[in-house]
Amino acid sequence: MTDFKHFKRYRVLIVDDSEVACDMLSALFSTATDFDIVGVARNGQEGVEMARRLAPDLITMDLHMPVMNGYDAVEQIMADTPASILVITSFREAETAFRCINLGALDLMDKPDLDCLNDAQFIRNFLDQGRLLASTKVIRRPMVRRKPVIIPKTLFTRPMDGTADHLVAIASSTGGPQALNLLLAEIPADFPAAILIVQHLAAGFEGGLVSWLNKSTPLEIELAKDNAPLLAGKVLIAPPGKHVGVNDDRSVKFIDAAPVAGHRPSAKFLFEGAAGVYGPECTGVILTGMGGDGAEALGHIKMAGGLTIAQDQNSCIIYGMPKVAVDMGTAKEIVALNDIPARLIDWVGN
Repeated sequence: MTDFKHFKRYRVLIVDDSEVACDMLSALFSTATDFDIVGVARNGQEGVEMARRLAPDLITMDLHMPVMNGYDAVEQIMADTPASILVITSFREAETAFRCINLGALDLMDKPDLDCLNDAQFIRNFLDQGRLLASTKVIRRPMVRRKPVIIPKTLFTRPMDGTADHLVAIASSTGGPQALNLLLAEIPADFPAAILIVQHLAAGFEGGLVSWLNKSTPLEIELAKDNAPLLAGKVLIAPPGKHVGVNDDRSVKFIDAAPVAGHRPSAKFLFEGAAGVYGPECTGVILTGMGGDGAEALGHIKMAGGLTIAQDQNSCIIYGMPKVAVDMGTAKEIVALNDIPARLIDWVGN
C-alpha cells in the first residue's frame, strides 16, 4: 500500500482577470495529482490579499488586470509575503515581465492556448517547471522605487577597431535574467572582451530581455546573428532556437543541430567553440539554472587554459547547472554572483 504521508503537494494561486486563462491554467495543473489550486484572484489586489491569507507555494501572475496590475502585485507580494511567482503573459509585454523578474518573480512564460492541452510534452515541461519553482526558496524584497543609474565606468584602453582578444562565454537558465542584469551592470563600458551568452528562454521573449538588460548596463547588448563579429564591450545573446559557436575569424557561428537535453541554444556548443578559438583567452561562466547544460563542455575551456567559474550556491536561485559543473570539476572557481564582475575585470585586465 502506498504511503502518501510524505507525498509533496504544491499549493497554487492563479492571478488573472481572464476566465479563459484561469480555466486553462487550472486544467493544466489538474493533469497532475501533486498540485492543488487553492485560490483564483481576478486582479492584482485580490492576488496580494490571497497570497497573504493562503501562503501558496506557487503564484501564476498575469500583468494586465484591473484595480492593480501584475507588476505592482509582484512588488507587494515579494515585499510582504514572498512566494514563488511565475509571470504568464504575452511576449509583447516581455520588457515589463522582466521588470517583474527584477522584483523577485522567478520565471516567465507565454500564455498557453487550447492546443497546449493536447501537447503532452508541453504539459510535462509546464508541470516540471511548476514543481521546480514551487520548491524554490525565495526571499523578501523591500519595496524600493528608483530608476537604474548607469555609470559608464572606464578602466581599460581597448583597440580603436573594437577587436577583442578575450571572450567571456556565459550560460544561464532559470534565474538567469536577474543574474545577468546584476552582473552586466557592473562591467565597465570599455571592457576589452567580447561577451556571448546562452540564456534558456521561451521564444518571443528575447527582444524584451535585450531591451530590459540594455537599461541597466553601459555595454551594448544585441541578439546574436550568424557571422556577427565578437567585439570588445559588446554583449551578444543567442536567440531561442539557435545553437551558437565561434568561427575561426572570431565571429558568431550558428550551428544546425538538434536540441541538447531539450535546450536549443545549448551552452555545449558555446563553450566548445569558445575554447577551440580563444584557448586560454577565454572565460566560461555558468550561472543559476536547472539541469546541467554546459557543465561538461565547460571543461574544454578549463583544458585550454581559460578561467572557468560557477556561481556559488548561496547566490543562485536554482543551484543546478553550477552544481553539476562543480561536481564534475570543470569549474576552477566557485564565486558569488556579486563578485563575478570584479573577477572578470581582474582576469581580463591581467
